[in-house]
Amino acid sequence: MALKIADLIKAARIRELPMRKNIVVKPTTPLEEVYRLMDEGDWSAVVVCKGDKAVGIFSHRDILYRTALEDLEPSTPIEQLMTPDPVTLSIDEGLPAAIKVMVDGGYRHIPIIDDKGCTAGVLTSREILRYIADHMPETVLNLPPRLHQELHRPEGG
Repeated sequence: MALKIADLIKAARIRELPMRKNIVVKPTTPLEEVYRLMDEGDWSAVVVCKGDKAVGIFSHRDILYRTALEDLEPSTPIEQLMTPDPVTLSIDEGLPAAIKVMVDGGYRHIPIIDDKGCTAGVLTSREILRYIADHMPETVLNLPPRLHQELHRPEGG
């Protein structure tokens, strides 16, 4: 019997996903430096920490909603622009919990906390999709661009 996507998701733990170690910045880090770090590392989000505790997150969405239309000084501290008190999850949580938090909260980035309470990384919706595609390529890669799309004639050369 073939493995279903739902079964794969139910069995997975966050620690099994291909999460990159995230960039951590202090609340006083200037906006200009955060932009530079995100650009150089091709990061879609940074976690703002006081010590080991995540106190905020700043993502591409924050760039669009909070900075794109405002005339901000490059020296503006990131704590004035970050999303404060982000929802975090333990690295030992199941993947269904992460997906539920993302869907319910409309998040694309969730800081992940390790066994010691430190920030271990940022889980993104893209990494979840990559995990599913890596484990079920024959299912995912054969899906049409639109779920109920049907081809009425063969295409090709």
